[in-house]
Amino acid sequence: MFNVPFATALMLLAPDDIRGRVMRGFGMFFSVSVPVGLVLGGWLTGLIGPRVIFFIIGAFLVLSSMWGIVVNRIEESELPFANSNRTISFPE
Repeated sequence: MFNVPFATALMLLAPDDIRGRVMRGFGMFFSVSVPVGLVLGGWLTGLIGPRVIFFIIGAFLVLSSMWGIVVNRIEESELPFANSNRTISFPE
């Protein structure tokens, strides 16, 4: 869910002469993050237990979903502060 929009933004925002290096750094980061995450997740699960881990992940998902809904409603509302210039213009 995160990789496709993030990779697209990187490709659009990176200058042509360094785009390959930027994308390779992106790929290396995500290639390394999987085994590191598995090791840290296994250690943390052994330390505090799987039920606590699933509770923390569930709470994070619920809170981030609620935050996304609130931000979306604020941006779509007619409030004066809602229509600020927070957009990124991509080159054609």
